[in-house]
Amino acid sequence: MLPTKNRLKKEDFSTILKKGRFLHGQNLYIKYLKSENIDDISRFSIVVPAKVQKTSVGRHLVKRRVSATVEKLLKSSKPQYLCAFFVKTKEENGKILGQETEELLKKAGILN
Repeated sequence: MLPTKNRLKKEDFSTILKKGRFLHGQNLYIKYLKSENIDDISRFSIVVPAKVQKTSVGRHLVKRRVSATVEKLLKSSKPQYLCAFFVKTKEENGKILGQETEELLKKAGILN
């Protein structure tokens, strides 16, 4: 689970949805935005809609798998970025989701 300091706040989430850029992959897409705060650390959020996974157990499983990958990559991420991951398929394989998460972060320029 992501530390609280690395999770998006509600006001940041709405800002990303309005002004953010996005990249998409096969199973996820990412909306990201560089923050205006100079001292700000990177913050992340993961969204799994009910259309993708019907049960909350399934949604939390996918969310934990993406979150685990993001947590591993926190040390190598650049500061001042706000990112939201949106899962768009029913893929539950953690390895595939992890690889795609890392690829999207590299394409966005968030990883060093």
